[in-house]
Amino acid sequence: MTILRTNKLLSPSGLYKATFIVVFFCLWLLRVWKLWQVGLFDYDSAKNYLILTELYNDNFHNFFHHASPGFYLFYFLCYLVTPNYLVLEVITALFATLSIFIFASYVPIKVRAWFCLLLGTSFFLMASSRYFAIESLSLLLFSLFVKHYFHSYTKRHQRLSGLLLGLLFTVNYKAILVIFFVLLYELGRFFFFKERRYLLQNSWVIVLPSVGFMLLGLAFQLPFLRYPATIYHIFWQPTYIQSGWQDYLFYFKYLLHFEHIILLPLLLVGILTLINKPSIINSKVLYFIVCTFLILIVMSFLPKAPRGILFLYPVFYFIVFYVLERYLSSRWYWAFILVSVSIQLYRFDTHVYNYAKSEYQGLQKIVTQQAPNSISSWIIPPLKPLSTEIPVTQVVKNSATAQRFMLLSCFPKIATLPSPNFTSEYKVIWQGYDLNILQPMVFLESAEFTGRTYEECWAAQRRLLKDSCTTQLIIY
Repeated sequence: MTILRTNKLLSPSGLYKATFIVVFFCLWLLRVWKLWQVGLFDYDSAKNYLILTELYNDNFHNFFHHASPGFYLFYFLCYLVTPNYLVLEVITALFATLSIFIFASYVPIKVRAWFCLLLGTSFFLMASSRYFAIESLSLLLFSLFVKHYFHSYTKRHQRLSGLLLGLLFTVNYKAILVIFFVLLYELGRFFFFKERRYLLQNSWVIVLPSVGFMLLGLAFQLPFLRYPATIYHIFWQPTYIQSGWQDYLFYFKYLLHFEHIILLPLLLVGILTLINKPSIINSKVLYFIVCTFLILIVMSFLPKAPRGILFLYPVFYFIVFYVLERYLSSRWYWAFILVSVSIQLYRFDTHVYNYAKSEYQGLQKIVTQQAPNSISSWIIPPLKPLSTEIPVTQVVKNSATAQRFMLLSCFPKIATLPSPNFTSEYKVIWQGYDLNILQPMVFLESAEFTGRTYEECWAAQRRLLKDSCTTQLIIY
């Protein structure tokens, strides 16, 4: 019996599966490496964790923050099990890795591990999985939606895919672009080819999660229309700065400098191949590839950040992998992938791991010595790992307050937000240098709100790297 099991393990399919598992573990390890040295350094991560603590204390005011109730509900359930932020980040990294392997189910098992290496070392997909934010859960739901939508046209699978699409929208409002192009495809298939409108017939399922969260908001004593009002405000908010909108090549510059070195050249080859021979792939797949580039063009005219094209990265790498398989022998495309992955690991070490340094231990020591009753934090929520029993309050406006201790950060400079104006003198009792918040990706992600061009993001990062500190604790 033992011999049979060993033979099965050493069979080609067994070796492929074993390799698959090893690659999965390696990709997950890349995402969690040095997380214990990082903490919740960026605004979104710290704000999301703060909202979970508010929900735990029966404060539901921010439940619809960023129009992401699905995200907060899921992670609140995790928070009830353990409030440890590191555990929540590890779960987030696991979701990101799982989504990659779900996408990989569309390539033959013999080359599945290679595709996982290619997609799994996308710079954005690696970097975003280290934030406690909506991207990883969004990618997981998107991968599950694609899997069921392409799987079969049975009512069960179409309803499930519609439900997943609806849940995706409650986590990431940018999924409205996916919904739009999917329904447009369904309409085109019905009117031009007289085929059934599979998902359109079950479109009510897409709306179901949103209605459910509106009813849940009522249970939390929030207005019934709070959720749609939040979505409306996001799409029509007057606070967007438009000066950087004219950087129409923002995404192409990002893809060139951060994503796989083979991405843009092979995307071009793939596009030319599809133009010359569109019949070589399924019409449904061809439509979604066309939609991918339409979304990229649309996003190039809107406020920009690498997360803005989150749902496009898997499609990009599918095209690249297809070109490698079509035009190169197995030996050569393995070499291409290994060289490209090696360059990505170097970039990740340079732009992420090298920034995983913090001096918060000194801050914790000062806070323990001073033992203040409370600390206020200017604009940004309290940053982990400032783990103390002393309450930390987020402050966004100057106001009379009895709190004499304030935590200041360079984040307002990154996000071009106002700094506090003190009416009296203040004393700096601690200052430190937290490289985490100066990662290039933090500046590029903030471009959506600052209006900076791609080059201006890099210039701002270089300026702040020259500052003597990034964080201060003051008495005023």
